[in-house]
Amino acid sequence: PAMSQFASQTEPLSKRQWLILERVSRGFKYKEIALELSVSEITVKREMGELLKVLNMENRREALKYARQVPGLHSKTQPRP
Repeated sequence: PAMSQFASQTEPLSKRQWLILERVSRGFKYKEIALELSVSEITVKREMGELLKVLNMENRREALKYARQVPGLHSKTQPRP
């Protein structure tokens, strides 16, 4: 599969973390992600922190750069207007 090169790094991500990463790659703010996923903003921040740990990244900017390299991650949905 196209994503096989990323599998070792990304398999530990939960479905929610994938959803958050996808929305971060589209420029959503934490509050917007929380509203869309029907969770609290604190939950989004916590999940993002865990996501960063799993991917061994320091910050949201690194996650954004990574997300843009994952084939098909943001092609499933339209970019944010």
